Amino acid sequence: MNKKGKPSALIALIVIAVITGLLSFSGLFGLKLGDYRVKTFGEQIVKGLDLQGGTSVLLEVQAPNLDAAGLDRVRSLINLRVDATGAVDPTITTEGTNRIRVDIPGKYQSANIVEQLSKTGVLTFKDADGKVVLEGKDIQEATPGYDDLGRIVVNLKMKDSGVQKFADATTANVGKSISINMDDEMLSNPVVNEAIKNGQASITGQFTEDEAKMLAAMINNGALPYPVKTLSVQEVGATLGSSVLPNVKLAGILGIAAIFLIMVWFYRVPGILASLALVIFCLGLILVTAGLKISMSLAGIAGFLLSIGMAVDANVLIFERIKEELQSGLDIKRSIALGFRHAMSSILDANITTLISGFILFYFGAGSVRGFALNLVIGVLLSMFTAIIVTRFLMVLAYSAGLLKTKAAFGFKEKETTFRFPFYKKRNIFFIASAVVIGLGLVIGIVRGPNVGIDFAGGTQVTLNFPAAVNKVEVDEILKKYDDSMITQVINSNKLEARSQKLTTETFNDAIKELETKYKPGTGFVESINEIGATIGSEQSGKAILASALSVLAILAYVAVRFNFTLGVGAIVALIHDVLFTLAMYFLFRIPINSPFIAAILTIIGYSINDTVVIFDRIRENLALKGSRHLDEVTDESISQTMVRTINTSLTVIVVLLMVFFFVPQIREFTLPLLLGTLSGVYSTVFIASPIYVMLEKKLKGKGETKVVQPAASVKSAKIVQTETGAAEPVAVAKVKAAKSDLRYSNRYAKKKTSRPVEGNVGESLHEVAPEEVVKREIPLADDFKFSSASAESLKKIEFDEDEY
Repeated sequence: MNKKGKPSALIALIVIAVITGLLSFSGLFGLKLGDYRVKTFGEQIVKGLDLQGGTSVLLEVQAPNLDAAGLDRVRSLINLRVDATGAVDPTITTEGTNRIRVDIPGKYQSANIVEQLSKTGVLTFKDADGKVVLEGKDIQEATPGYDDLGRIVVNLKMKDSGVQKFADATTANVGKSISINMDDEMLSNPVVNEAIKNGQASITGQFTEDEAKMLAAMINNGALPYPVKTLSVQEVGATLGSSVLPNVKLAGILGIAAIFLIMVWFYRVPGILASLALVIFCLGLILVTAGLKISMSLAGIAGFLLSIGMAVDANVLIFERIKEELQSGLDIKRSIALGFRHAMSSILDANITTLISGFILFYFGAGSVRGFALNLVIGVLLSMFTAIIVTRFLMVLAYSAGLLKTKAAFGFKEKETTFRFPFYKKRNIFFIASAVVIGLGLVIGIVRGPNVGIDFAGGTQVTLNFPAAVNKVEVDEILKKYDDSMITQVINSNKLEARSQKLTTETFNDAIKELETKYKPGTGFVESINEIGATIGSEQSGKAILASALSVLAILAYVAVRFNFTLGVGAIVALIHDVLFTLAMYFLFRIPINSPFIAAILTIIGYSINDTVVIFDRIRENLALKGSRHLDEVTDESISQTMVRTINTSLTVIVVLLMVFFFVPQIREFTLPLLLGTLSGVYSTVFIASPIYVMLEKKLKGKGETKVVQPAASVKSAKIVQTETGAAEPVAVAKVKAAKSDLRYSNRYAKKKTSRPVEGNVGESLHEVAPEEVVKREIPLADDFKFSSASAESLKKIEFDEDEY
């Protein structure tokens, strides 16, 4: 140990911890330094509409041969209409080849907004006989304003082409009305008080300010080049965001605290370092999200919190591997170096499978689902960086500071007995149990029919906040006057959710107004309105199925390339088991199946394979040292060796999901399937995937039953033995073959006669040694012991301290 480096390493650790703590505190609670104020995390992150309140409308341009220029022209005209209403910071974006999404923060009159945006035809002025006297192209400008009496009016100014037309029309229709129409629908029907010959007029009436702005916007930008159809409308009240953010903060703090306890309990000092790296990960994730101006929605929060639970998975793999190296008798420094090195393949394989599903989900998803996928992918990439780079750097500092000088600092305990369970022999018990549970759920789902949400079935969903406990019978009596097949359910005693496949955003307003008249709920009565057209619902169903199929195929291909085909099939069977189990639970308990469910399923597909890959990685490693053991024995041993890390990696995710489930009810539609899938993933990893692999290997390749030749006691013996290739031959022949290798030697161990400790600075590699003198020795091995070529090469590099052995 470098005594000079010890205090500097310790100081560096303390400085990192203090800076991380200050950044975390200022981000959570804010901090003011003189005239400068540090923004909180909530102020730095761009909030989505479902957090700050607003309206989101998805429009589809009805044009058979629409090109990019035509779509952008429609977008620009819609942008003019929205801006004319006085909306603050609207976002108008194109999606795909023929869709436009309009997000308007702070606007809650979704029915009026939809009406304004969907008026896409020709603007005309008609006299009382229905004759067109003026067209929209004749109007130069329409602006809202006030007349001399303080009334709200819409001022009109004609182009040169319209001055004479308007003068003739008003002269002929004094005392009569000239209506303003969009296609066949009347927008306004003002009466002509006098002939207007100067091309300037005012439309008076009982306008509100918003109505005047809307009428002016329609006149100015009335004619779009193509008709536009409304596919979906989402309206969210500001009360949802104000209530969910404190809950998210609480769930995040409790989840991180629980992970701290788990990591410190199992891994002591490395657990503390991993917890520090987790906080750095959270800070980095927030800074990346804020820096890229990624809009954080409820779905994005779900992905954010899930990635926190997954962030320490790599650390668990590394720390468990370090413990194994310590168990084998290696010194602490080399155990740390080998622990990071040997865990790397499992870390990469496990995270790549999650990224595969994340990218597919982002490509095929839309709206909130894409936000979930984006935050998940960023979280996985950043978690790999913090585990591989940040945690390793912190471990180097801790080792240099003398905090890792004993095995106890790692939570290491000498194992007197090793956990063993005959997973393969007991496989039928678990196969039958899974088949019964999944089969029961699917049968009930088929007979009773799944509870399909509006995302796939189409319709309108409204969430209402009542001032007191909801009287469901009374509310249903009012709502079912408008749709007798409406489905309602009470949430948290004073909140009601209603779903209808008949009503639209506009027609639902009548029912809402009647409820407001009866209950007088005050502001914040409408928490959210979400309308999905049947067309887009069907389209999302198709995309969900396609995305799921592509995820499964992509993961199968990856596992087959990285391992082998039979391992890939075992992994896919386990994934299908997890998906079917989650689906069966939804069927049994009549939980609505919607877009968040599909997002969760794809996440399960990507994440639940993590532990499976870890076990497969260990199987592959142990097969190189198989010796005389059967394949099922190797597999059982591999599962037993990785059981702790399988439990711990899933435990951190489950703890976070439980915190979110109980403290953030607004995103339970995301967390519930994730929770079910994660629990199922632990089970299928251990009891389904590996046994399936062994069964396939035995069936297709005949592996797993090979026996190893044992030396005969006498050359004269006439017994026949089974060779490794399966052919029978006399023992005498086998004896001759074995004679050359009866006394087998290991690779040459480089045993240090004397050595000096490495003078380590903070940045030095953990696996550097400084031998002064070495002596080469060869150690004979037992007759039935055999090294693989890979292990033989590894043994050449190992150095032993002669003073210790």
